[in-house]
Amino acid sequence: MAEDSSEQGSPEPGASERRGFDRGRITDSLHEQYPDDPKIQYVVTDDGLATAAHAQGPSYAPPLTEDTLVCMADKRSFVLRDAACRVVFEVSEDAVTELPDGRFYVAYMTAIRSLGSSRSLAGFTAVARAWTTEGVEVHPVRPQCAHYARQQVELDGTGHLMTERLCTARRDDDGAFLSVMDQAIYACELRSPADMLSRQRINSFDEDRVRQGHQRMAEDDDVFDVDKCLAELRTSAGNLNTGIFGDK
Repeated sequence: MAEDSSEQGSPEPGASERRGFDRGRITDSLHEQYPDDPKIQYVVTDDGLATAAHAQGPSYAPPLTEDTLVCMADKRSFVLRDAACRVVFEVSEDAVTELPDGRFYVAYMTAIRSLGSSRSLAGFTAVARAWTTEGVEVHPVRPQCAHYARQQVELDGTGHLMTERLCTARRDDDGAFLSVMDQAIYACELRSPADMLSRQRINSFDEDRVRQGHQRMAEDDDVFDVDKCLAELRTSAGNLNTGIFGDK
């Protein structure tokens, strides 16, 4: 006889069905090493009795800005780059026109004036390469990452909408894309196109950590040197003409 499926409980959602808060998150690896373990705190009230107090802290969700989520495009200014990705000129967003196809242009004279007084051959070449019938094509100073994807969905049948923000370059153990929703991501070397500021921030962070590591090694006099200890034992054993278990 077939079993009644209504008594078996709901199965866990698969990778393709998971969304929103159920998705794996970029910081999951950190929480696996340091799981949340809230401790109850107590305060003494006016009557002298200890009462449990809920710890108050800042919101876990950081503000969504171009600086807190490096995945998204930074459209506060637009640039024209040459073949080596060097910035030829930079203009404000007010000088830019966006077409329905998502491309951005500035007027021809705006581009020429933006070259400044030092109008090099490389600058004119870059303008000529970006010259179209609509104007001179420019790009956000930091384009959106090719791995960054957004989906607007309804939140659990409530009628409220939420925007899923996904990193399609990373997946969890079940193959689902990782969520970057309500996450602060200041630098990323998985970005495409690459972000020079991200590389500089990560390099600077690593250089500081390496410098601190060298400093700790130099200041710590209690580091146990295995090779030195073994060498001293061999020397001592040789002088006494003894083995590990005494004279032989």
